[in-house]
Amino acid sequence: MGFPAVKQRQMVAPTPGLGHDDAALPLDWRLVAMILVAAAVPRVALAIKDQGIFWPDEIFQSLEQAHRVVFGYGFIPWEFQDGARSWLFPGAFALLWKAAATVGVRSAIVLVVLAKLSMVVVALLGVYATIRIAERLGGATAGALAGLLAATFPASLIFGHRCMTEMASGSALAVAVWLWLDGDRRRMFLAGLLTSLAIFLRYQNGLVALGLLVALLVSSRRREAIAFVAGGAAGLLGGAILDWITWGGPFHSLLAYLRYNLVEGRSAAYGVSSWSYYLETAWSSTGVSSLAIAAGVIAAWGRARALAAVAIAFVAVHSLVPHKEYRFLMSVVPLLLALSAVGLQTLLVRLHRAADSIRKGDPLLVGNRLRRHLPAAVVGVTMSALMVGKVVDATFASTGQWSDQADGAKSVWHHSEGANLALADTGRHNDLCGVLLAGLGAVWSGGFTYLHRDVPFLTLENAASPGDLLPLANYVILGPDVEAPPGYVALREFRGWSVRRRDGGCVPPPPQLTRLFNDPPRP
Repeated sequence: MGFPAVKQRQMVAPTPGLGHDDAALPLDWRLVAMILVAAAVPRVALAIKDQGIFWPDEIFQSLEQAHRVVFGYGFIPWEFQDGARSWLFPGAFALLWKAAATVGVRSAIVLVVLAKLSMVVVALLGVYATIRIAERLGGATAGALAGLLAATFPASLIFGHRCMTEMASGSALAVAVWLWLDGDRRRMFLAGLLTSLAIFLRYQNGLVALGLLVALLVSSRRREAIAFVAGGAAGLLGGAILDWITWGGPFHSLLAYLRYNLVEGRSAAYGVSSWSYYLETAWSSTGVSSLAIAAGVIAAWGRARALAAVAIAFVAVHSLVPHKEYRFLMSVVPLLLALSAVGLQTLLVRLHRAADSIRKGDPLLVGNRLRRHLPAAVVGVTMSALMVGKVVDATFASTGQWSDQADGAKSVWHHSEGANLALADTGRHNDLCGVLLAGLGAVWSGGFTYLHRDVPFLTLENAASPGDLLPLANYVILGPDVEAPPGYVALREFRGWSVRRRDGGCVPPPPQLTRLFNDPPRP
């Protein structure tokens, strides 16, 4: 037998003994709306204005594959050659772009912006779920504080508009945890469904699904566990059927992924980092606010042990894997921020109690409401301001991506944007019969997603001598330090990247020219 409905809710409701006088009060919807608007503005602006690339996966694991589905051509990374990725994520963009193409959208930039704006919507859903998780565990003030942290957390701003599975799965898991906390079996079913679908976005999310199930079983919430498992089974079945349709067998993508990473151990080719990588990167990317966030998570242990254990275990397991990237943790960042807000509010309440202990009556009801909530507001605004400062100056080194001095010093904003804008401009020319991108490898470009024309796409990697490629391309896109070949006339320039054209047509490309990516990407 499971717990009665009232007792189920008591298990996750704010603890009265801690003195949360606003625990029973809902968070004002106007404040929630203000936080969401504050979170949306920079993300929308970045989705529209920043056409750069942080990491190739945001193009080639999502948009480029959607482009292949909708328009019939594009580069293919090894994951989509071996079937090591589910089509769930790129398939969603394919549906979006198919609808856009149906109503007449033809511009590559417009298509990309639509995709990025859809990721902003997903990110805002994650912010909202983060607010509700914290509110459920720690009251209205904790919810507001969580919203401030989620809106301005540096990595969330850097990755929030990018088409990465980690960002989508982070929001999906945040909503799942919010539903999981409610205790209602119908919502528990939806929580299981979302967590299982998140597995097909990023397979490591299975750790979160398993942790939530174990927490239900340990607390003897068997009926809720059955509903959670039922939802999870439905999601797994859907993902398995999608694999069957696209790859020819159920769970094909999961098995291929495990074989590549665990059996063959080939992920180490992308770089190996020490166990402390995530701690070091949290500090370099977030600064002193990372210490406050960590303190909050620790302080929340007594309020939400199961959720804290799930999030900490997720980080610990990733710390043991040799190949590390900071974005890998984004699946649990919303949960960590919600827990941190709960813990910070708990600490502030205790400090408030100590400060008012000499007064008569209930110490936590002394003074007006503004005075009681002012400490959390000050902490939240201060942390947000500090984190925004880190975002503005974010580099590839501070976000843990590149450690060498030259590449690490580059800003994460507008990286390689000139090349992508040049590709989009080149693709609009009717006489285009081949393009040569000089100064950047194809894997570090926007690919056919930005070019949006089915013509030979060449880089200097395609031939021993650059001159051998010129007959294949009547347009060249040159990096800032690349010398222009003779006979090509400058047309336009984008952030130091120039588009040049020559008269005449193009010779047919050689048979060995491929659109397959097999090697680990390098800058």
